[in-house]
Amino acid sequence: MVDFNGDSILRRKLAPRPDVPAFDLAELPDLPDPGGRLLPRSFTRSCSRVADLVARARVCASRGVTLNELVDLPEAEGFTALLIAEGAPPGLVILDPVVFSSVIEAMTVGRLMAIEPAMRRATVTDAALVAELVDATLAELDANADPEEPFAAGYRLGPLADDLRLLDVMLEDVAFALTSLDVDLLDDGVTRHGRVTIALPEPAVSTPPFEGFDLPFQTEPAPDTHWEQALEASVMAAPAQMFAVLGRVTMPLSRALELDAGSCLTLPLSQLEEVALETLDNQPMALGRLGQYRGMRALRLTSLLAGAEGDSAPGPAAEPPEPTRPALGRDLALPTGGEGE
Repeated sequence: MVDFNGDSILRRKLAPRPDVPAFDLAELPDLPDPGGRLLPRSFTRSCSRVADLVARARVCASRGVTLNELVDLPEAEGFTALLIAEGAPPGLVILDPVVFSSVIEAMTVGRLMAIEPAMRRATVTDAALVAELVDATLAELDANADPEEPFAAGYRLGPLADDLRLLDVMLEDVAFALTSLDVDLLDDGVTRHGRVTIALPEPAVSTPPFEGFDLPFQTEPAPDTHWEQALEASVMAAPAQMFAVLGRVTMPLSRALELDAGSCLTLPLSQLEEVALETLDNQPMALGRLGQYRGMRALRLTSLLAGAEGDSAPGPAAEPPEPTRPALGRDLALPTGGEGE
């Protein structure tokens, strides 16, 4: 049989319990708002001052987006316009259809009706009215600038984006800081729920100046001598074709058609001593004399003509050739052998 010690159990139950410290909610640390509190506060103040509406707003999204993500956000019946600033890429402001129609209704009728107005596209007149609210919100942001907030200063409402298909052309392909607000608009017991989105280009990351070393930096690229030498060797190895011309004869076409094997052509006597070395485009480069070298026909250069490249002729220079004399009408038959100079 089990013996229970009832006296000890009662003694433990009657013993006083240790004090537990109270949990003070006021001492909880404030959790950081995902996008800060600056934009909701600026929007609610602007709604009260411009549209005479009571507004509640909270940040529901604060993140970076690309251009492709941003152009898919606007709705056709809402309000979409560019935000412009001097010397900066444009941004974008988006009012969903509920917020857009409610703001226009409050600014034109003076209050919110119990029945929501029909959804429609924004017009230039609507843009002029919404510009007061948007510019007041952006001016409030500029007046209370916070380095931790993702809002660049100086932006104001720009042109209306009436064709949403052209947004990717109107905006630059940069990274954007997007902040979305869940908005409640209240007036005489009527409450409207919607969303407002502002996307501004993220500031470019500034690179600190390189200091601490006094080293000479070369702004121009260093010359690649190896590449230049290889290019020069490749060009100099290209084939060059030249022609040694003994003389040129001009004759009528009828006589040229009568030429046949054994026909004789009349050349000036001076051309026997002057053979022109010409390029493919018939530009004379040098003068020389016919001869032989090791049993082969050869041409010995005697002078270079004006405009020819090179400092000197490859062979010993000779006196300038005598002026060309008129033809004496002698037939020339070239020998098949013989000694030359």
